[in-house]
Amino acid sequence: MAVPDTGSNAHAAVARALGRLDAYSFFTLPGHGWNADFAVIGTTGAFLIAACDLEGVARVDCRRPTVGNTAVPNLRKLRSGLRRFSARLSDASMFAQVMPLVCLTRAIAGPPVEGAGVRFVKVDDLAREISARPGAQSHTRAQAAARVLGVHIAGDQKRHFTVRG
Repeated sequence: MAVPDTGSNAHAAVARALGRLDAYSFFTLPGHGWNADFAVIGTTGAFLIAACDLEGVARVDCRRPTVGNTAVPNLRKLRSGLRRFSARLSDASMFAQVMPLVCLTRAIAGPPVEGAGVRFVKVDDLAREISARPGAQSHTRAQAAARVLGVHIAGDQKRHFTVRG
């Protein structure tokens, strides 16, 4: 039985995959306040991402998704963080749907699939899964939401405005 590695292996793999996103259209920030590893805000919506370092064959077609013989941990916590994250974005006037993602870093899995209210995606497909969605909002709306959540965007130091939060 594989034990999940909550250390840097899965986290680093997901961070590398998120690094392939267009920096102009997507803003990545830590998701620890929302029971996730990363939060991404962009023109295709908002995403909460949890890394899963379990090893084995992923089985998501059931009520309790598993990798190998182990149930995928913390799905309830991720969905709970999703509600808080959605509320925070609504306060920032960003009304795009927030999608919870579990990124499988070592599991054998097929194409992205949804189960237990969460979308499961392999680490190699993560950037494509986020960026290939239809545009949900303008770039300026995504930027404004990212600013409210504390992201410092290049060029903000020279602008004169206030961020409501």
